Amino acid sequence: MDQIILTLKPGVTLAERGGQIGLVLQGRICFTKDAQQAEILRALVLQSQSLETLMALLHRGNTPLENDHRISLAMAEFILEFGEYLET
Repeated sequence: MDQIILTLKPGVTLAERGGQIGLVLQGRICFTKDAQQAEILRALVLQSQSLETLMALLHRGNTPLENDHRISLAMAEFILEFGEYLET
């Protein structure tokens, strides 16, 4: 099975407003809704990331078995929210 790699689309830039970060593409902007989304976004701004790496990033400091479903849902929500700014 191939590894899923997320990367920002060409032309996507980082935006900041009132302590929130977000992405801008062709005049459209989407800001993060929580600390988890901000953490994922910061990692993606630095470089393309595998889905597994991003999920492991969210696992830090959490009990893995206890939060697996929450982390999966957080990743799914991030991809839905920021999908138009991402490539796989």
